[in-house]
Amino acid sequence: MQDVSNDCESLAYALNLIETADPASKGVIVAVRSALLAHSEHASKMSADIMGELITQDEVSINE
Repeated sequence: MQDVSNDCESLAYALNLIETADPASKGVIVAVRSALLAHSEHASKMSADIMGELITQDEVSINE
């Protein structure tokens, strides 16, 4: 999940490098960038939640 978060964030920042004078194209870039950052935040939160659940789980013992 953390890799997904990092990838989305990197792609969102890469969109900053696109230069266009067309207002419609600028709007699309902003919308896609916003969506990628939202997905990045969501994936990061999910990753933290999963790690938190793993940490608080009871210890598992193996009987041999």
